[in-house]
Amino acid sequence: MQKRKISINKPKAKKQKLIKTNKENIIINNFKSKLTPEEVINFIDGVQKMSALKSTSKSKLISLKIPEGLLRLFRIKCESHKIPYQTQIKVLMELWLKQK
Repeated sequence: MQKRKISINKPKAKKQKLIKTNKENIIINNFKSKLTPEEVINFIDGVQKMSALKSTSKSKLISLKIPEGLLRLFRIKCESHKIPYQTQIKVLMELWLKQK
């Protein structure tokens, strides 16, 4: 009896676009937006500033009373979007502070 070789075709890696900035190289996969290089650099700078802010500031443990039903529904919605609910609370706080 002959043994058959089974070959599994691996999906080919998608081509990556490399955007070079004066600060670092950034790889963007399947980026189809029509942003100018200046807009991309501004976006990257903004992300880096937010990242620096988060890494330099200490976190403070707080106790917060929230109605059970509200928290349960909030957690369910976060789970459906695969987002940790405490992270989403922080995101909402940051968005609220940025509003004019």
